[in-house]
Amino acid sequence: MLSLGCRRQRLVCVRDWPRRGPPPPLDLFRCENPRPEPDNFRHRMLANIAALAFTIALTAIGIWLAVSIADLRRTQDCVLMGRRDCAKITTPHISACLLYT
Repeated sequence: MLSLGCRRQRLVCVRDWPRRGPPPPLDLFRCENPRPEPDNFRHRMLANIAALAFTIALTAIGIWLAVSIADLRRTQDCVLMGRRDCAKITTPHISACLLYT
């Protein structure tokens, strides 16, 4: 049995088609519901922009987290090997003009 409608409609058997003529077209036109109001494109555009911003933020957080975990793993491997000076020490950049004055 093959259903030709999107809602509960009469089922048509495949073997009955040659006797009744060609089968009706299998399009979605009869399943479409007319919308009571037109689309609000501004709202949809803002929702798409918000979804894109959320996706970009989530990707950036994921990249930052992966880099942080890799750095932590490098430091932990260094410490577990018994080496010293494994942690990075950042120093402020001193310009050359301050040294000569």
